[in-house]
Amino acid sequence: MGYKTVILRTILLFSVGLIGLQAQTTQQPQKKIALVIGNGNYIAGMPLANPENDAKAMKTALQSVGFTVMEYENLDQSQMKKAMDDFGIKLKSYDVGLFFYAGHGIQAKGYNYLIPVDAKLQSEQQVEYDCVQADRILALMEASGTKVNIIILDACRNNPFERSWTRSATGKGLAFMNAPSGTLIAYATSPGSTASDGSGKNGLYTSAILESIKIPNITIIQMFQNVRSIVSQKSSKQQIPWESTSMTGDFYFNTSNVARSEIQKEIQVIPIHKKSKLDEGDYIIDSLDNERYKTVKIGTQVWMAENLKSTKYRNGDIIGTTSRATLNISGESTPKYQWACDGNENKVAIYGRLYTWYAITDSRNVCPTGWHVPNDAEWTTLTTYLGGVSVAGDKLKETRTTHWQSPNTGATNETGFTALPSGYRDGDGAYNVFGYYSIWWSSSEYSTKGAYLRVVSYENGSVARSSEDRRRGFSVRCLRDY
Repeated sequence: MGYKTVILRTILLFSVGLIGLQAQTTQQPQKKIALVIGNGNYIAGMPLANPENDAKAMKTALQSVGFTVMEYENLDQSQMKKAMDDFGIKLKSYDVGLFFYAGHGIQAKGYNYLIPVDAKLQSEQQVEYDCVQADRILALMEASGTKVNIIILDACRNNPFERSWTRSATGKGLAFMNAPSGTLIAYATSPGSTASDGSGKNGLYTSAILESIKIPNITIIQMFQNVRSIVSQKSSKQQIPWESTSMTGDFYFNTSNVARSEIQKEIQVIPIHKKSKLDEGDYIIDSLDNERYKTVKIGTQVWMAENLKSTKYRNGDIIGTTSRATLNISGESTPKYQWACDGNENKVAIYGRLYTWYAITDSRNVCPTGWHVPNDAEWTTLTTYLGGVSVAGDKLKETRTTHWQSPNTGATNETGFTALPSGYRDGDGAYNVFGYYSIWWSSSEYSTKGAYLRVVSYENGSVARSSEDRRRGFSVRCLRDY
């Protein structure tokens, strides 16, 4: 498979995948409640395929981290108002409130309205009486005394009734709403613009939220920045999500993988030596084979700044070699192997080695003591910290073009990560795209035969999330244990 095929696979699979809301603190956990509504089965208007799925998916995501969730689907006007009023009463006993709505929304005379499934809007004048003003939920949340309030409106689709109106001053999409103190209001697209319902199981915007909420240890602002990056890219910049906020502190959606500072102090790892005379930066020495690796701290993570070169597992066992025929065996009997980058031992010192996924996830571990092969979420944390998938690649790539067969345009390597184009080894024994792509395994499974990885190309500044056959050989970067 040539590098053009890899480009195509990367484009097709490119993606990055609100679980909980809590401050970064070791105090008592906050009480959190959410109202989730999905309206798709409109009686007189254009039906929407995804809001019901969106509501169900958000309920599951929020419940998984302790939210009490009130979830409803296809509500008429009276039902919507009652659900909001009930939510407003319960809010007074909680610290954090969240309202999520997927369905049709409209602005009329400068105000935003959520459209119930029973609405029959023959004119703009009926909007005020047949719909539910978005300010209703905002007022209830503001009056409740909750410390943090989040409103997410996936409701900026085209007005399905506008064609029947003889004249309309109604603007497209939703209007801007001021966020009271401690509140964040998130829109599927910028004020005055319309959003896509999406062609998959979930709407484009909601899908990006469900993907981004899994990222540990990022603030609510960073999470929505990641959502904006995903939606913008997938819509070819036709849809740009928007937020207005008056929050004064940091809140986190998922802190499940973050160790407490007291625990982190107790973790023992190989010492990181300061400012060696041989070169700049920190480094570790793998005592198993005396390989020396530069290290860099990026955000809260500490990464190897070079690809893994080891031919041994942590317990000293040798990672074997194999023939082309053996590699074609499928299933769990697939052997576990590694190779020199580009099949040339002389290139290992610079580019490292290539490993099957089976080799790097073996229980004996290929990384030095105190380090591990990063999982999919940890790779996402890295790219998110660097500003999102569309810009992180340039910050990871080596600045010089000496090792790249084509110029690595825009590369800055400002992180010190030093991505080099090591290419990969196919299942038939062929080495591909050396000099053009850096490709690293994650430890996370994609399917029974595939696993997730990350790709950086010579030609752009993005970081692609893809998946590949576990028998192929890709590079490995180790991440320090938390």
